[in-house]
Amino acid sequence: MNPSPKKHVNNGGFKDSSRRREEEIEAAIERLSREPEIEHQLRDYASKRIVTIPFETLIKYGLDQLIAKPEKMIEAIKKALQIRLEYIDPNLQLSEDEPFFDIVPFEDLIIDAASLTSDYDRKLVFIKGVVTKVGQLRHKVKNYVYECNSCGKKHHRNNNKRSG
Repeated sequence: MNPSPKKHVNNGGFKDSSRRREEEIEAAIERLSREPEIEHQLRDYASKRIVTIPFETLIKYGLDQLIAKPEKMIEAIKKALQIRLEYIDPNLQLSEDEPFFDIVPFEDLIIDAASLTSDYDRKLVFIKGVVTKVGQLRHKVKNYVYECNSCGKKHHRNNNKRSG
C-alpha cells in the first residue's frame, strides 16, 4: 500500500511567498558577494577596509528592496560579505562593526537635506550636503500630547525648546 501523498495546506500563500522571497533575497546577496568587482574589493579589504557597492549592482541582483527595508538588508549584506571575507582571508581580524561597505546611489536617489521629511522615515536615503559641524544629536520636540491614564483626557502642548 502506497503512503498517501502529503497534503498541501493553503494558508493564503502569505507565509510561503514571504519565506520564498526571503530565500530569494538570501541567494541574491550570496551571488552579490561573489560578483567579480565585489570579490576584487574583498581581496583588498585588509588594506582598504571598505567595499564600495554601486546601486546598479544591487538592482542587478534584485536587491532594490534596500530602500524600503534598509536595516534588514544592510545586515544581510554585511553578513554575506563577512562570510565571504572569512573564506578569502581566514586570518583577517574583523571588528564587530565590520565589514564596512558603502553604496554608491543613482543621482535621483540623492536628496537635499532641506527636502528630508517624515516620508523618508525608516527608508534608506542619500543626502547631498556639506557637514559644517558635528555634535551630539539633539531632537527638537515641536508638539507633544499628555494623556491621563485614569480619564483618558488629552492635553496638547507646543514646544520650541531643544531636548538633550
